[in-house]
Amino acid sequence: VMLDEAIDEAENDIISLASSFLTVQVLRFSLSGKLPDMAGRISPYDPSGMFTIGMLLLCGLVALAISLALTFIPCENRLLLWLTEKFQSILGMIFAWSTLWGVHMFVRETDFFHETLGTTLYPNERHLIAALFLSMCALAAIRVLDIIQDMGASFPRLLQNMINVFSVLIGLSWEMCFEHSLEELSEETIHPEAMKLIFTV
Repeated sequence: VMLDEAIDEAENDIISLASSFLTVQVLRFSLSGKLPDMAGRISPYDPSGMFTIGMLLLCGLVALAISLALTFIPCENRLLLWLTEKFQSILGMIFAWSTLWGVHMFVRETDFFHETLGTTLYPNERHLIAALFLSMCALAAIRVLDIIQDMGASFPRLLQNMINVFSVLIGLSWEMCFEHSLEELSEETIHPEAMKLIFTV
């Protein structure tokens, strides 16, 4: 039984991550006209503008709303329940990816953080600021949802789905931050490709 549950969770995670990532990259391409690479980066980077960033964030919120709405659909059929859970997970991940890229684009293209901190931000610092901002917002949201859940809310499944989405968002933001940091660190060495391999291991 435990093995079956682990397989189901792994299947759900793989489908959600792959489908949502590709969907958001297509969305970014349709909004900006620039196709991201397989890591989701646009190189050389060309500013997309606040409208594109806003639309990306809005699409993420719409995906989250649809994901939460699916919670209220009664699913007595096993196949329908399976499909609903998959779509919920995929849409939640679309929100996470859209928010992640939207915030990163905002930090990169706006002068707000430069003016507030009074200094020019290096790429690593931009990723760190984005990760910190997303983490603080997500943790605050999780705390509020947890309090509501402890109060005996009548929709625990909905709250748990939202908590899961925000938790994934935190993980993705820091994963991207560390990935870029290690990549830039390896570029400073004599053998960058070898160092990337070592860091990966």
